Amino acid sequence: MVFYEKMKSRQVNPHSKDLLKIMEDNNNSILIGLTKITLDFDVLQIQYSGRCDHTMDNVNWNLSDINISFISVLKKLFTVLHEQGHPDYYYVIQLQI
Repeated sequence: MVFYEKMKSRQVNPHSKDLLKIMEDNNNSILIGLTKITLDFDVLQIQYSGRCDHTMDNVNWNLSDINISFISVLKKLFTVLHEQGHPDYYYVIQLQI
């Protein structure tokens, strides 16, 4: 079984319903401040093109503006597929929702 087939055969996460609704209302792509949020199938990607001295708080503020939970909460609710960088330069996280 290939990786994507394993992803599709998993159980649906009950926490993803609200997040999917927000993304569907915005055509699966949202740009707010320095944060870009995209949904591709069941993979949510959050990119933050930061500035010097920015922290995860800056990312979290942008997410909370559109009623999405903080990164730390999302990491507890969903499987992290990829995470790289730091908010003071460039940060990206991919979550399977």
